[in-house]
Amino acid sequence: PGLFPDISSTRIRESLQNGEHPPSIPKTVWRYIHKKGLYDQPIHAWLKSHLHPNRYRHTLAVSQLAQTLARKHHQDIHKAHIAALLHDAGRSLSLPRMVAYAQRRRLKIPQKKQALSHQPILAHATISADIARKKFGIIDSQILNAIRHHTLGRPRMTTLEKILYLADIASEDRDFKEARTLHKIALHDLNRAMKMAIRTKMKYVQSRGQWLHPLTLSLWKQYQRHS
Repeated sequence: PGLFPDISSTRIRESLQNGEHPPSIPKTVWRYIHKKGLYDQPIHAWLKSHLHPNRYRHTLAVSQLAQTLARKHHQDIHKAHIAALLHDAGRSLSLPRMVAYAQRRRLKIPQKKQALSHQPILAHATISADIARKKFGIIDSQILNAIRHHTLGRPRMTTLEKILYLADIASEDRDFKEARTLHKIALHDLNRAMKMAIRTKMKYVQSRGQWLHPLTLSLWKQYQRHS
């Protein structure tokens, strides 16, 4: 009592959770927030110091959409927010360091040998989940699985996993034409959006002559069967 000014609002709370520093918050309150690790500030501080500014901006955009989708589809908004904040933590590493990290930590990555050889960037999702658990003490399996599967997906994905998968590909900072359409569809029909997102990823990978992970193809066949 007496420490916090009478300015508490949803807007200020959301600003803090998005890593912003509202000017209306006094320095004493700001120091208290940092000291107590409130509003996910330790995560934001780490992301700001480890990710490229563009990657951090993408992270915030993914968080915004993930929260919107969670609200729309009756999921835990804070879990969606935390999963989104940490979904690209592994992108703090260069590709060679991703490979080394995955090997050293003996991470379980689908088709690990092929993935690390042909598309090591795919390891970042599993690495991000490992960082979330090891660095930030995240033990919620729903959050960790959403992070772990946000790139490749998996059979029988949970609603939260679909939300992060779609928020990543359809966030506001994405500038390819399908992103806006995916955004609109995801607000109303996650499964329809998933099918379009998988197809979009497949077309992108194939257009660049890159290795297509078998799990992506398997996921595509699954959605074709149930559409």
